[in-house]
Amino acid sequence: MRLRIAPPAVAVLLSIILPVGLIAPSSAGDSSKPVLGIADEWRGVVALTDAHLVISPDRHIPRGTLVIRDGRVLAAAEGRVVPAGALEVNLDGLWIYPGLIDPFTEYGLEHLPPLYEKSEAASGTPVYEKLSAGPGSWNDAVHPQREWVHDFRPDRKRATQLLEAGITTVQSARWDGILQGRAFVASLAEDDPGKLILRPQAHLFASFNKGSSRQSYPASMMGAIALLRQVFLDSQWYESSKSEDIETNTALEALADHEAIFLFKSTDEHTLLRAARVFKEFDKRAIYVGSGREYRRLADISSMKLDLVLPLTLPQRPTVGSPEDDASLALGKLKHWASARFNAADLVAEDLRVAFTTAGMRDDEDLWKNLRLRVEAGLPPTHALAAVTTEPARMLGISEIAGDLEPGKRADFLIASGDLLSGEEELLEVWIDGRRALVKNETASFRLQGRYDVLFAKAPAQLDIERERKSIHATLIRDSKEWKAKVLGTMGSWYFEFKPKNGNGDILRMTLNRVGNEWFATLSEDGRLLRVPVQKRESSPRKGRNEPDDLRESGRITAAARAIGQTLPDGPFGLEELPRPRTVLFRGATVWTADRQGVMKNTDLLIAGGKIVEIGQDISAPRDAEVIESTGKHISPGIIDEHSHLAISGRVNEASHSVTSEVRIGDVIDPDDIGIYRALAGGVTTAHLLHGSANVIGGQCQVIKLRWGKSAEEMKFSKAAKTIKFALGENVKQSNWGDRFTTRYPQSRMGVEAILRDALERARAYGKRVRAFEKSKNNSEFAGKRPRRDLQLEALLEVLESRRDVHCHSYVQSEILMLMRLAEEYGFRIKTFTHILEGYKVATEMAEHGASASTFSDWWAYKFEVYDAIPYNVCLLREAGVLSSLNSDSDEVIRRLHHQAAKAVMYCDMSEAEGMELITINPAAQLGVDRYVGSLTPGKDADIVVWNGPPLDTTSIVEQTWIDGALYFDRERHRLMAARDSETRRRLLDLVLERKRDDDRRKRKEQDFDMRHRQGVRP
Repeated sequence: MRLRIAPPAVAVLLSIILPVGLIAPSSAGDSSKPVLGIADEWRGVVALTDAHLVISPDRHIPRGTLVIRDGRVLAAAEGRVVPAGALEVNLDGLWIYPGLIDPFTEYGLEHLPPLYEKSEAASGTPVYEKLSAGPGSWNDAVHPQREWVHDFRPDRKRATQLLEAGITTVQSARWDGILQGRAFVASLAEDDPGKLILRPQAHLFASFNKGSSRQSYPASMMGAIALLRQVFLDSQWYESSKSEDIETNTALEALADHEAIFLFKSTDEHTLLRAARVFKEFDKRAIYVGSGREYRRLADISSMKLDLVLPLTLPQRPTVGSPEDDASLALGKLKHWASARFNAADLVAEDLRVAFTTAGMRDDEDLWKNLRLRVEAGLPPTHALAAVTTEPARMLGISEIAGDLEPGKRADFLIASGDLLSGEEELLEVWIDGRRALVKNETASFRLQGRYDVLFAKAPAQLDIERERKSIHATLIRDSKEWKAKVLGTMGSWYFEFKPKNGNGDILRMTLNRVGNEWFATLSEDGRLLRVPVQKRESSPRKGRNEPDDLRESGRITAAARAIGQTLPDGPFGLEELPRPRTVLFRGATVWTADRQGVMKNTDLLIAGGKIVEIGQDISAPRDAEVIESTGKHISPGIIDEHSHLAISGRVNEASHSVTSEVRIGDVIDPDDIGIYRALAGGVTTAHLLHGSANVIGGQCQVIKLRWGKSAEEMKFSKAAKTIKFALGENVKQSNWGDRFTTRYPQSRMGVEAILRDALERARAYGKRVRAFEKSKNNSEFAGKRPRRDLQLEALLEVLESRRDVHCHSYVQSEILMLMRLAEEYGFRIKTFTHILEGYKVATEMAEHGASASTFSDWWAYKFEVYDAIPYNVCLLREAGVLSSLNSDSDEVIRRLHHQAAKAVMYCDMSEAEGMELITINPAAQLGVDRYVGSLTPGKDADIVVWNGPPLDTTSIVEQTWIDGALYFDRERHRLMAARDSETRRRLLDLVLERKRDDDRRKRKEQDFDMRHRQGVRP
C-alpha cells in the first residue's frame, strides 16, 4: 500500500467524470453534541487506487479508483483518477467490496432484560391479565407500538464481531413477542447513537412465539395465529372508529401505518407458509426470515412469491458413535444436514429474492465460508453477494444510501486480498462512513508475502515471508544460519526481530521498507546502521484459514449430498413423485360397500377421475384402464376417524382460557407427520382433527384427507361441515392439573354450564349487533355503529345459527343431559358426543335430541369419570337409534380402527358389515361428508382400501390405500421405500463419518502448527 498526494491537474479530469454537486463541501460533520476535547472530524478526500472494485454484485472494475469524501463515495472509476489534494492509497490490486448488511439482528439491544421477568415464585402459575403498563394491547405479547430505537446502545464488542465478518449495517429489534415492535437500521461505526441511525423506523418484527410474556394466552401456535388475526381485525375496527368514543389503544394505533412492512421470523417451512397466508389475508406487506428448510416445500413457497431472509448458519454435523447411536439419528435430520446448503440456490432458481442473516450462527462458523458453501451448492456468485448487499438494502428501504459503491452512497466497504468467494482470499479491513472501522489483517503486510534477496555486500541472504493462519512470519537465511521472526508494521515499513532458530546467538533487528517499487532493508551490524538493497524474487501462496484441501473436501461432500435426492415429505417414506388419479378396474374382489348392497363377492370395481364409476360383475375395462386381478382380495371404503389429534403442530390444546373458539386447527396442520403415513397403512383415508379437551369451548376443528406428500392446504377436506370442539368433565375444570391451576373459571361442573351459557349469550348479543348494522348500513339516515369483528363470538354465532357443528368431549350422563338441554334452549343441536362412555345411560334422550355418538370400543377406568364405562356402550346406543361410530383419539389406535370395529362385532353380536359401518359411513355422516365418502357408491370419491383378507379379521393387513383415485399407500412400494431409506441412511452416515475424519485431520494439523510455533520450529 502506497500513500501519495495527487497533483492538482487530476481535479480537471475528475470534474469531467463527476457531477459538480458531488465535489462540493458538505455538512457531514455537523452535530448537536458539543465537542469534548480535541475534535476528530477530518473528512478529506481519499483515493483508493489500483484496486479491483466490486461496485455491485454484477458490476466490477478490475483496475480502478474509489474516491471517498465526507463519508460518501465520490467516484468509482476505471484507472487511476485522483482529485487534487487527495490522499492516495495504492492497494496494489486488492479488492474492494460494498459493506455487508444484516437485516435481522438484536444489535445494540442485548443489554436489555426480558420485557417480562419471570420470578421463581410465580413460575408455572397461570397469568390471565397483562402485566405491562399503558393503554396498549390486552396481551403482553403484542406491542407493535414499541420503537426499539429509543433503547439503542452501541455495543463495541458485538460490533467488532459483526465487523470481522464484513457487516457494516444492521437492522435491529428485540426478538420478543408476537408483534415485537419497530426495528431501526444502524451503522456499526463507533459514534454517538444518533449519528449511527440510518432509519429510525424500519420493519415491524413479528413471530408466532409469545416470548417473555407471562400471560397464559396464547399457549399454542394456533392461539398465536388467532391472536395475530384478531389484532389485525381490531386495528381495522379501531381506525374506522376513530371519531367515536372508543378506547385508547397505542398498539392498534401503531398498526394503522399501512406502509409498514413486517419481518416475520419462521421456525420451519410450514410456519412460514402459515404466516404468509395470514399476512396475505389482511393484505399486509411482509418479508420472512426463513429456517433454512424452505427447500422442503419449494413449490408452495415459490407460488407465493415471497421475499426471504435466510439464515447463513448451517446444521452442525450430526454426532455419530456406536451403531446403536447411529440408528437413533432421524433420517430427516441427516437429510437436512446434507441438503440445507442447497436451500438458497433452489429458491433463487424459482425467481425468489433472498437476503442472508447471521442470526443463529455458531461461534465456529464463518460468514464467508458459509456463503462459499452456498455458491458451491449452486447459488450464482452474483446472487450470493447480492444477498448480503443490494437485496437487504432493498428490503430495508436504504438502497439510495447503501448496498453498493455507486457515487453518492455511503462509503461503507471492505478491503480483501482477492475474491472472497474463491476460498483462498481473506477480509483485511472494514471501512464505515469513509473511515477505517476495523483492521482484521493488515492490508500492507498481507501483500508482503514472498521470497526476497537481501543484497549484503559479501553475499545475499534469503528472506522468506509467509502468512500462516492469522499472523505473518519471516525466515532469514544468511551464512548458513537461520533466524525467525514475526512481522510488525504497516504503510510501507515493516519491523523484524529475528531470533536464531536454535535459540543461541544475538537478536537481529531489521526494518524492511518500500518506496515506490523499490525495496531496501535497514539494520544495525557491527555498530553501524546499514541500508541494504532488497529484491523481491517471487510471491508465495497465502496460507489462511480456508486452505484448498478444505475446499476440495467440502466440494466432495456437496456433490455427494446433492445425489441423495429429495422426497415429499423429505423424511422416512417420502414420495419421489406425488400420486395422481388413475383409471383402474379391480377384477373379482369381495367388495364391502357399507351401502345397501352390503358385501358383494366376486365383484368388479371401476374408478376413474378420482371417483367410483361402477360396481358390478363383468365390467368392461375402458381403453386407458389398468386392470388389477383382485380375486381373493377384499375392498372396503376408506376408514374415517371421527376423533383424532394427528398432524397438529404447536400443541393440540390452547390450554389457557376457558373459551377459545377463535383458534383453528386448520391453521396448524402438519403434513409431514409420519403418523399420516402409518394411518394410511391401516386403511384410514379421512380424519377429523380436533382441538384438545382443556377448555369448555375449544377450537375450530378440521377434517382432512390423508394425502401424504401434499401440503397442509391440499389435505383439507373442503366439502366437510364446519365443526368445533366443546368439552365437559374433569379436564375443563382442571381437576388433575395440580395446585397451581385453581384460579381459572370454571372449577366445577356447575361452572361449566355457567361458562357455556355466558359464551352463548354473548354470541347471541353479538349476532344482534351484526344484524342490526347490516340492516342499517344501507340507510344513510340510520347508520349504526360498526361492531368490532370478534372471531371468538363469530364462531359461536355459527353454532347458534346451526352453521357449525358441535363435537363434544363427554363422559358423565348428567353433563350430557345438561348440554343437550342448553343447546335446545338456544335453538341448536349437538352433532356428536365423542367418548360418551356413559352414553348408554342416556341413549334414548340422545336419540330424541338428534345427537350422534363416537365412542371407544372397550376403554375403561383410566380416570374417575370413566369408571362406569362398559364395552356394550356402542351396542346400546345403536339399539336406541343413535348414529354411532368408533374413534381412535390416538396416533397408535388410528392404525388399527378395524380391530376396534371387530371388538364391537364381538360385543354387540352384529354383522361384520355393520361393524365396518362404525368406521366408514357412520363417521362420514357425523362429519357431513357422507355424500362424498364412507361407502363404495358410484359417484363418490374413490377412497378405497384393498385388503389381503376380510377387513375385520385380525390377521388381515392393508395392501393398498387409495384417496381420490390416487394410490397413497402400497405395501410393495412400502418395502421398496424402506430399502431406499435404509440405503440413504447408510450413504448419509458415510458422509457424516467422512466429514468427521476431515474435521479431525484439520484439527490435528492446527494442533501440530500450534505446537511447532510454540517451539519456534517452522511447520
